[in-house]
Amino acid sequence: GPDAMRAAVRANLAMGARCIKVVATGGVLTMGVDPREPAYTQPELDALVDEAHRLGMTVAAHAIGEGGVAAALRAGVDSVEHGMFLDDAAIELFLATGARYTPTFCAPHGILAGPSVPDWIKDRARPAAEAQGDSFRAAVKAGVPVVAGTDAGTPDNPHGGVAREVAFMVDAGLDVLLAVRAATAEAADLLGDPDRGVLRPGAHADVLVADGDVTADVAALGRPAAVFQGGRQVR
Repeated sequence: GPDAMRAAVRANLAMGARCIKVVATGGVLTMGVDPREPAYTQPELDALVDEAHRLGMTVAAHAIGEGGVAAALRAGVDSVEHGMFLDDAAIELFLATGARYTPTFCAPHGILAGPSVPDWIKDRARPAAEAQGDSFRAAVKAGVPVVAGTDAGTPDNPHGGVAREVAFMVDAGLDVLLAVRAATAEAADLLGDPDRGVLRPGAHADVLVADGDVTADVAALGRPAAVFQGGRQVR
């Protein structure tokens, strides 16, 4: 119910959370749940987002299918993670609300290619993975702002895969510089830190120096020649 959603937001804030992630639909790992349908009523999602924003927190929505994506966007979430089934109505809601889209190509790739994943999960994931490219291209063509995220922790999808995610987005049709921006400035701005992910005076000096021209070979992002954090070289 709406009151319980508000209470859950406040409980997470009390534990130190700065962002609320709501499971707006089931996932491909969730047996017996349709990942294309909303997991909550509209009033419940509205209450959660309203409470989080009132308390100064951003809201991310795990949402696989168009029904859950639309419900989350109508509630005013700041980003949608996955969004593998997008229709025209969902894309219009992205544009109307300014929410970011985080496709997480790494997640279905790990599930389908990973040796540790049982066949029933692969079977559930395959339709979503097959639809993801078309949804992403339609969103990009419409001008939906994109953020790079990997959903690390899902099967055979370890942390440290942002360079792979950027490459997946480029392969799916995103301009390479926009894909790099999705992993840097767009991501930082979404998280409320516009002084990261950019190269300009006064910003945090967090810099990855790629071994090669990323515009000619996006895989160069995965070959760092040097890494600086806060102006200090750490690699």
